[in-house]
Amino acid sequence: MGRKRTGTIQQRGSSFRIRYTDADGVRHWETHPTRQAAEIELARKVLEVQQGLQVSSKPNTVLFRELAQDVITDYKVNAFASIDDIEARFRLHILPVFQNRRAASITTAQLKQYILMRQAESPAPANGTINRELEAIRHTFRLAIQGRKLLQMPHVPMLRENNVRTGFFTREEVDRLCSSFKKRDVVLSRFVLFGFLTGWRYGEIQALEWRQVDFVKGEIRLDPGSTKNREGRIFPMTAELRTLLNQQQSAGFSEEGAGVATMAARRFVFVVAGKPVGMFRKKWRNACHKAKLPCVVGKDGKPIKALRTFHDLRRSCVKALIAQGIPERVIMQMCGWKTRSVLDRYHIVSEGDLRSAVEKINAAIG
Repeated sequence: MGRKRTGTIQQRGSSFRIRYTDADGVRHWETHPTRQAAEIELARKVLEVQQGLQVSSKPNTVLFRELAQDVITDYKVNAFASIDDIEARFRLHILPVFQNRRAASITTAQLKQYILMRQAESPAPANGTINRELEAIRHTFRLAIQGRKLLQMPHVPMLRENNVRTGFFTREEVDRLCSSFKKRDVVLSRFVLFGFLTGWRYGEIQALEWRQVDFVKGEIRLDPGSTKNREGRIFPMTAELRTLLNQQQSAGFSEEGAGVATMAARRFVFVVAGKPVGMFRKKWRNACHKAKLPCVVGKDGKPIKALRTFHDLRRSCVKALIAQGIPERVIMQMCGWKTRSVLDRYHIVSEGDLRSAVEKINAAIG
C-alpha cells in the first residue's frame, strides 16, 4: 500500500508557506498571507493528489515573462520564419505591460484594457496589428497549459478587422511596371514578373535556388518547410517562365564579376550585387510612379508611397489563372493555399469582371 501523501505548513515572518508533493514525487511550495488560507489550500492540494488529479504550485507563481520566453523558444525549436516578428511584438508592446504580472492573475478585463491602451496611441495601430498581439498572448497561455505551467487561461478577446484584399494588377499594368525599372535593375524587373506569373510570396522568390529549377522536367519546386504552410510546391514551367529563367541564368553567369559568377549567383536565381535580391521599396515606388500606377505624391511631384504592393501580384496571378480556365484546386496547389476560403480572399472581382458578365448575359439573351 502506497504511503499517504501529506504536507506541511511553515510560518515565515507574517506569511505561511505550505509544502506538498504531487503524484510524480515533485515537491511544491506556495506562500499564503494567513494560516487559515494556508490550511485550506494545503488540504485541497493533498486531496487532489490523493484523487490522482494534476496539481502544481507553478500556476500561482509563474510570471508572464517566463511564459513568453517559452514561446520564443518554441518558435526557435520549430524554426518558424516569423521569429523576429513575434520577438518584436513581445518586446515592444506586450511585455512592457504584462511581463511582471503573475500569469494566473491576468484577466479578460485586463486584456481589454490593453486593447484600449493600444487604440489610444497616436497613430493608433490597425485592428489587425492588435489582433496579432492578442494571438501571441493567447498562444502564450495555451503553450503554458500544454507545459503544465498553468491549469486554465482567460478568454482572449479579438477585434473585428477588415482584411479584404483590394489591390491587383492587370497584365498590361504589370508589363508597364516591369519596363519602368531602370536598365541596371533588370533583375528586379524579372523578379516582379516572376511574382506575377507564379503568385509566389516575396520571400519564396527571394530564396529560390537554381537546384529547384528543373529545365528538363519543366517545373520549379519549393522544398517542404520553406513555405508559409510548411508544405512543398511544384509550379509548371510555362514558356514565358522558361524564357525569363533562361535570361536570368545567362545574366548570372555573364554580368556577375565580369564573366565569373559569384557564389550567390551560382546558387540563387535572383541576385543583385552578389547577393540575393533584398528589399527594394524605393525602386518599387519610383517604378510604380513612372508606370502611372496609383501613388501618393508630394508637393515636389515625387512619389511618397506606392498604393500597390508586391503582394498584390499574388492576387493578380489568381485572377489571371482563373480567367485562363485553370481549376481552382490546381491554383491552390500551384500558389500555396490550403483552404478555399483563403483563395476567395485573393480572387477579387473588378469592375471589368462585372462588365464582362453583363456582356455575356446580354449576348445570351440575344
